[in-house]
Amino acid sequence: MKGFKEGKNNLLCFGLAALLGMGGLGFGLTKNGEVSRLESELAQANQEVVHLTDSNQTLENEKDALISELEQTRTTAQELAVNAMAKASKQDVPAFSGSASFVVSEEKPALNAESLFDELYVKAKEGKVETTAVVLGADNVRQDWQVEEDFEPLGWKSVTSDFIESDQFYQKTRLVPVELMDQAQDGLIVAGTPAFASELENYFSKIEDYIAETGNHVTYRVDPLYEPEAKLCNGVFLKARSMEDDTLSFDVFVYNEQPEFVIDRKTSDIRDLKKEAEEKKRQEEEARKKAEEEQKRAEEEAKRQQALAEQQLQSQTQAVDNQSTLVWIPRTESKYHMHASCSNMKNPSQVSKEQAIAWGFEPCKKCY
Repeated sequence: MKGFKEGKNNLLCFGLAALLGMGGLGFGLTKNGEVSRLESELAQANQEVVHLTDSNQTLENEKDALISELEQTRTTAQELAVNAMAKASKQDVPAFSGSASFVVSEEKPALNAESLFDELYVKAKEGKVETTAVVLGADNVRQDWQVEEDFEPLGWKSVTSDFIESDQFYQKTRLVPVELMDQAQDGLIVAGTPAFASELENYFSKIEDYIAETGNHVTYRVDPLYEPEAKLCNGVFLKARSMEDDTLSFDVFVYNEQPEFVIDRKTSDIRDLKKEAEEKKRQEEEARKKAEEEQKRAEEEAKRQQALAEQQLQSQTQAVDNQSTLVWIPRTESKYHMHASCSNMKNPSQVSKEQAIAWGFEPCKKCY
């Protein structure tokens, strides 16, 4: 670069001398000789520029190679550090019973090699984050950051429920309390239930409040738990520990569940148990009312049938009575009598009461 500058200065000086000579100022320089010399020095300067350009490109290539090697070394070191940290498994977590989170361990989590995570570390596979770690501080914690409206994380589906305050069941939930660039959103933002999102925000608030009060840093790690072929995680193992004073720490599992709902993690479909219970109650109430109405109709029908049977029995009894009861009928009158001597009948005939009625005889008012 020094040679190039000197050549450039010489070129300017000689150019000026040539101009003065041509102007008859007595420098004693010949026109043709100066032009040749200037052309020669210009060609030399051009060669030096080309050489310097090639050297700069070589330096840039070496710099890029060193940066790439450094990033690879850093990533390898991060992976080794993450693998060295104790990782919980599904067996450490009891089945969801309604509580939003579960304390995996009361001991302070072993989060080492903090200096390796001053930048966000993410290990992901097929769009699912397996592990993410970062050192949180006042320079990167952003609890108020919002996910872009048109971004849809894996497993997200527009599902509504009357028993959810936000109406929308699935929330676009970030796993780390930092602002995420577009390229970092995939995997670090998951489809979560309202209870899951709310519980994560509670832990984010604890970290943000601690950092705001102390100005210290917090090592933070999240390990989502996925079932095979599932798009929705079962929840996340969440570990955090303050670096400078070691006063803040937690080691928990946050469930991606919602009380009174059953979730299909492969399809993101949901069963609203409260709605089903209300529907079942409604159907049972309708069935009860219907049964009561049917019972009432049955009782009324039974009463009607009983009355009809009693009426028929009475008719049959009356008919039997009529058939078995004998009366006396006169030869010339239209009344039948209980006694042959009634009304001074002469030579009355004895027939059944039924027969007498059938012949048109009416009961005697004295006898009946």
